[in-house]
Amino acid sequence: LNAYWSWHDNMSWYPEGRDVPKTSQSALHLSSAFLYQVLGAGQSLLNFLIILPVVIGSLTVIIVFALVRTIAGTTAGLFSALLFSLSPIVIQRGDLGWFKSEPFGLFFGLLAIYLLLSAIKNNEIRYAIPKAVMGGLLLGFGNASWGGVQYFSIPIALFFISLAFFKRDTQISVYVAVAFTLFTVISVVGFPRPGISFLFSLPGIALIGATIFYVNAYFLKRLSSQKKENR
Repeated sequence: LNAYWSWHDNMSWYPEGRDVPKTSQSALHLSSAFLYQVLGAGQSLLNFLIILPVVIGSLTVIIVFALVRTIAGTTAGLFSALLFSLSPIVIQRGDLGWFKSEPFGLFFGLLAIYLLLSAIKNNEIRYAIPKAVMGGLLLGFGNASWGGVQYFSIPIALFFISLAFFKRDTQISVYVAVAFTLFTVISVVGFPRPGISFLFSLPGIALIGATIFYVNAYFLKRLSSQKKENR
């Protein structure tokens, strides 16, 4: 890890060279290196990375099923997983040898959303908060794996805003939203790319702003309910 974080490639981007961690999808590199250490089974690194995108894409099909099942039931989950597995674009950008951003980005991003929804639907805070924390960390990993994952934050932000109007029992969901957003920010900032710049981008501002709005709406509802009870 020390060698990676200090890696400056002097053979490219003449004359300054290239700061590899700041100009790369670091989570993609680190996750792959970890998986190779655990699952490499003696094969070469090249062969492992050729196969890895297909494995990650196959696991993402399962996540799509679980995610949509949480929203709309088993039938919808199976149909969504089928559509995802047959998508030409997903296949093209995640086939053998495609050691690039999309397979890991989609895997981390969709898993983060699944954990977020699962946490909000959970009635026990001791289970909901760990799911929210893990979801936030994974969304940060997704942002550090693929630039497109930053746009996952915009529908999540809209979802948080809608919860303020449609969800009655909001206490657990408020804690979940705060934990999810906090650990997303911590995880994103922990990587050189996108790093601090995420906080000043549209997706980052939307996610943080929607969470603040949701918290304020929750406390305003509580204050209003207390005033009605005192009357």
